[in-house]
Amino acid sequence: MPKYTFLFIFLLIYTTAIAQKKLPPVQIETATGQLAELTSQTNKAGYTIVSFWATWCKPCLKELDVLKEKLPYWQEKTNVQLLAVSADDSRTKGRVPTIFRSKNWPAKLFFDSNGDAQRALQVLAIPHTFILNKHNEIIYQHTSFVLGDELLYEKVLMKVK
Repeated sequence: MPKYTFLFIFLLIYTTAIAQKKLPPVQIETATGQLAELTSQTNKAGYTIVSFWATWCKPCLKELDVLKEKLPYWQEKTNVQLLAVSADDSRTKGRVPTIFRSKNWPAKLFFDSNGDAQRALQVLAIPHTFILNKHNEIIYQHTSFVLGDELLYEKVLMKVK
């Protein structure tokens, strides 16, 4: 039990330490193959959820499925938008559009095949999810996903209204 207590305290301190950190200017690839700065793709009228995911990551797929269910309610309450940033490399990148379309996820699709955005944001494992305010400040981040984590996201979104 002490090991888990230490982990919880570490994550709490780490999450608090990054609060209000600005999203760095980093290039990502759009679904149409163009390069765009990540900060230019965020919601300037509300909140943005940025989810780093990959086709081979089962928790990532589950998280995006759950976000699909929750997003309409959250959008109604907070005007939040979802950006899905694929971390797939050149070997698996070709599967991304098919999976994305078949799942009908309500998100803008982007690619970070070279890992630049992940390095800039210190994403060490996926899924890794950020919640940003309209000023591109990171107000929350979370690594991994299990059912129930979406309640943490909702709590953050509803609290910061």
